[in-house]
Amino acid sequence: MKGKLFLLFISICFLGCAKSDNLDPKTDKNLLTNTNKVNPAAVKAIDPVFCFYSSLIDRHYFSTKENLPNQPYFQSFTRQNIVGYTGGSGPKLTMWRNKATGIYVLSTLENAVDINANEKIEEMGPTASPTDNGSFPVYEYYRQKTNSNSFYYTRNKDELGDGKYGFVYKRIAFYLIDRIKPDPNPNQWPQPLKEAFNGQFIHMLDSKKVFFMLEGEARYIQSQDTYNGIFNQNGLISRIYLPDESYLQVKRGKDLTPDCDFRRDITTNRLYLREGNVLMHINGSTVMKVYNFNKNAVQHQINGTAGYVLGLEINNFGNPYSPN
Repeated sequence: MKGKLFLLFISICFLGCAKSDNLDPKTDKNLLTNTNKVNPAAVKAIDPVFCFYSSLIDRHYFSTKENLPNQPYFQSFTRQNIVGYTGGSGPKLTMWRNKATGIYVLSTLENAVDINANEKIEEMGPTASPTDNGSFPVYEYYRQKTNSNSFYYTRNKDELGDGKYGFVYKRIAFYLIDRIKPDPNPNQWPQPLKEAFNGQFIHMLDSKKVFFMLEGEARYIQSQDTYNGIFNQNGLISRIYLPDESYLQVKRGKDLTPDCDFRRDITTNRLYLREGNVLMHINGSTVMKVYNFNKNAVQHQINGTAGYVLGLEINNFGNPYSPN
């Protein structure tokens, strides 16, 4: 009986699939001038969808609540990142829990859910449609593992591709939106940004300045040359739009200047991001993808690291960062 309930639960989750559309790469070519005009009708209450993870039980959990319930099950979970934001013109997103298996799943198919086999945990607000400005697909994966069967949702398909680490790719589950300007009325602006995650671009709509989250710091990109040199212009880029710098309340780092590039140490095959005479080791291809670094950019070869200062490794690509 338990097996039948589980199969029913899986079938519910996969009724219908949205068309797979990425953001138009052409909108990413001029990062410093692109403000992505928004259709106000497509933007409603904006809430972040947080990703939590427990290394103790090796499971993920998703919620629009910043703090999980004070219950034993959730005590080992820590917040990892923001998947995206609700507030589009799509169907409502809901978290369900299967009563027989205890597995949590996100679904927009409320009318198809068997309420006798599943309990509603949280209503998260409206998803986006593929045609909403600023929308992007969220990919669904499933992992069947002893005592930790679970679903996982990510906006970055490069993270798990068609499946790895025991996760099997299922579908585009729904669409979310980036944090964007909701209305010309200043009273409708979002609250100050007190938390961001690595790899995000943060736009100032008054000055057109753009900041990039790198190792927990918001780094101002001084010029288009800097962006063209180290970032992939055709990737799916996570963006936040703010009225001005007073809303940016995460830790600030030094500017990203044009004096930076990639260096490959031929003695160790390690790849570094060079800023001046400082080398920061890029710890793996996944980090390259999450940070949207341009893998096709020129990599200058060096024979050892003598004469350089070794900085921190670039490897913390999931955790959100708060103010000082």
